[in-house]
This record gives sequence, C-alpha cells and structure tokens, in this order.
Amino acid sequence: MFIQRPDDPRTPDGAGGPAPAAIDRLAEITRLDVDIARLQGQQMVHMAAHVADVQAAATAAAAAATDPDERFYDANLPVKSAYAEINLVLNISGRNADTRIGQARELAARLPRVLAAVCAGELTQHRAVIILEQTCGLDDEELAEAETKVLAAAPAPRKPPAISAPSTNAAPMPSTT
Repeated sequence: MFIQRPDDPRTPDGAGGPAPAAIDRLAEITRLDVDIARLQGQQMVHMAAHVADVQAAATAAAAAATDPDERFYDANLPVKSAYAEINLVLNISGRNADTRIGQARELAARLPRVLAAVCAGELTQHRAVIILEQTCGLDDEELAEAETKVLAAAPAPRKPPAISAPSTNAAPMPSTT
C-alpha cells in the first residue's frame, strides 16, 4: 500500500497522492493479474479437456477391440498417460502437475461456472481451488446452490485504477539503484 505523506518526494507537488508513474505501475500490475487469471483458467480448461479426450478415445478403442490383447489391462492407464503428457509440457514436478490437473478436472466437472469466472479473470486460480476444496462434500443440489452464492459474493471484476493526468511539478521517482 502506498503511504501518503506530504513530504514524500514521490507525490506530485506534496499533495499526498501517489505519483502518476506509481499509478501506472499499479494499473499494469492489476491488468497483468487479471490476464494471468484468464490464462490459468484457459490452461485448466485445456488440461481437463485433454485428459477427457484421451480417456474417451481409449474407452472407444477398448470397446471396439475384438482381440482381448488389444484391450487395456489397466483402465486408468490412458488417464495416467494424459497426466504424464501434461507433466512433461508443464515441466514441473509430477505431484504438483498431477494436483493442478486434478483440480482442473474437478472444477470443469463440478464447478463449471467457477472455472468460467477464472477464465474471465474474475477469480484467481487460487480462489477457485479454495472454493473447490470447501465444497468437496456437497451433493449436486447443495453444490449448485453453493456455487451460485459464492459467485454472487465474489468481488467485482478487477479493473486497473483510473490514471489521472500527471502534475506539471511532480518530483521524479527516486532511483532504486
């Protein structure tokens, strides 16, 4: 938080407000945070869809197979393979990636409107995961009601702060080096 002091050299003409450059940076931080949330939401959608597609293709192939040797011995093998593929492209530890993929699949299946809010930049991935964890024991009816209430109570979409015109006698920002 920017502490407003009349003697702070970062304030325009000692008026006690943040300098325009600081406001520009805060606006950019807000914009980037919304963009990151949108991208994380899209990533979760694609992770869940990839696993579902691989699982559906494997199920169809197993059902169409006439030779018993062509059937999968482990029904979870295609899902494990899809997880491994995603782990590989994310280049993160298996457990971390597996957790993220599982959360993405759960959000897509159980809380699609929460996932849509993440994709819109209205919720962060972190908040969506908290909502997912807090609703894990609810049945479908309770879950739908909880999702509606949570989304209604969610903060308004974040927008960068308004940027005012720079003051003509604003002091330059001090060097950080």
